[in-house]
This record gives sequence, C-alpha cells and structure tokens, in this order.
Amino acid sequence: MQTKNHATAFVQSDTRLLEIEIRDLKATILALRDALENEKNRREEAIQAVIAGNHNEITQLKETIFALRETLEAERRDKNRSIQEAVANSHNETLQLKAMISSLRDAMEAMPSAK
Repeated sequence: MQTKNHATAFVQSDTRLLEIEIRDLKATILALRDALENEKNRREEAIQAVIAGNHNEITQLKETIFALRETLEAERRDKNRSIQEAVANSHNETLQLKAMISSLRDAMEAMPSAK
C-alpha cells in the first residue's frame, strides 16, 4: 500500500512540475509574442517616419523646382524683351541713318557742281 501511495505522490509531484513548466512556457510564449508585436510596431513606426521624411523632402524639392522654373521663365522673358528692344533700337537707328543719308544726298545734289 505504501508503494501505491508513494507512486501516486510521485505522479502528483511530476504532474505539478509539468503544470508549472506548462505555465512557464505559456508565459514565455506570451512574453515573446508581446516582444514580437512591439518590434513589429517599432519597425512600422520607423518606416512611417522615413516615408514622412521622404514626403517632406519631395515636397521641398518640388517647391524648389517650381521656384527655379519661375526664375528661368522670368529670365527668358527679360532676355526676349531685351532682344526685342535691341532689334527695335537697331531698326530705328537704321531708319535715322537712311534718312540722314537721303538728306545728305539731297543736299549734295542741290549744290552747284564744280565742273
């Protein structure tokens, strides 16, 4: 009878140890699951921060491109205006010189010839 009680006590002791081990393993699984979830969240936050940073940089680059394009177009307009002014001035000067030449020619023709 003592052997049977001793065996039962041994089995109950082993059962308790296994239950404790199962409980500890479940706690470890929960802790690892939480750590994995935390790591996943941390990485997702890091990815979102990089995406936001890239978005800000893209926005700044677009604004810079727009400003440079506006400057380039303004300079192009100024250059075209300067060219048009130079062409108009040249045309006016040509007209004035032609008028002067015509006037001088008329004056020379009106002079009595020294033959």
